Amino acid sequence: MITTEPVGEWFWDVTVDVSDQRGAANALDLFTAVHAQMAHQEIAAGWGRTTISLAPRDAVAQPLLSWQGASPAGEAAAVDRVGLVAGRLLSVQSDVPGVWFESGTSHRAEKLFSLGLDVWGEGGGLVTLSTFSDAWLTLDLRERAQPAVHAENAPRLAAALRGMSEVLGSAPDPGDPTRHAHPTATGFEDLSEEGADYDDSWGTFEVPARWQKLMRLLPDGYPEQGYESWTDGPVRYAKVLSRDQVMGYLWVGTAEDAAGYEPRTAAGEAAFEEGIPWLLHFAKARQAGVPPLDALREVAGSHGVSELHDIDSLDMLQEYSGRH
Repeated sequence: MITTEPVGEWFWDVTVDVSDQRGAANALDLFTAVHAQMAHQEIAAGWGRTTISLAPRDAVAQPLLSWQGASPAGEAAAVDRVGLVAGRLLSVQSDVPGVWFESGTSHRAEKLFSLGLDVWGEGGGLVTLSTFSDAWLTLDLRERAQPAVHAENAPRLAAALRGMSEVLGSAPDPGDPTRHAHPTATGFEDLSEEGADYDDSWGTFEVPARWQKLMRLLPDGYPEQGYESWTDGPVRYAKVLSRDQVMGYLWVGTAEDAAGYEPRTAAGEAAFEEGIPWLLHFAKARQAGVPPLDALREVAGSHGVSELHDIDSLDMLQEYSGRH
């Protein structure tokens, strides 16, 4: 399953040559070399949303230069013109699309990893890698054994971590255990013997985190304006599409006045943004006294929304939206 919060993280201490007034170029060369190593191990599939910031270390919220795009490779000259010098901090952060395998079939996530680099003007730095998938684990996020998925994916992650360490010239420092798993220098601890810390970290933490993320994108007062956001019974749903890609799922309870939207997490940030107009549609329908199933029928089969489907529970739909 794909999450919005890291399943695990790794850190590398690095040193960047900043003596030749090309500190930013050297830093971005290192960053792209690390990304290339991930691509070589076939866990990275291009560049996602990337940001660059150069700021005083004591005022990082007031950058001297900021940039957002895809590959950062061509931005070094602009940063070096401003100058990576003592007292300044260069930060590079990139969402990394990638693929994982299940039963021999590849699946793409627009944010399978997050790759970061912080470099101080004096030359010290830190590389950070975060993953947002449970494909590397012996147990999935509902504490169910997944030996085949682990066998298909964990060796690829281990090889990528080794390759990154060779490029960076230092061993990875695994991050602290998360709500989902325990990182190690080669991937993750085998949880199949002692079990995970939580029986269902997906339902306990990830589903509420996705809802909170949606709420931050909606106007104040939305929860009071919309239908109930949960149902224990079966649901009817429609796929929300953009450029033939499934972004998420509009759903309504078949026996209760409940309705909502589940983002397809693998589609990335756009999945959350795509759901906002539809949630506002539900809120407007509720204010007009329209039953939720009628509100869904109004848009089903229209541009960007599929025909209706049935599933046994909202819990099953939420898991499906995180797994595919």
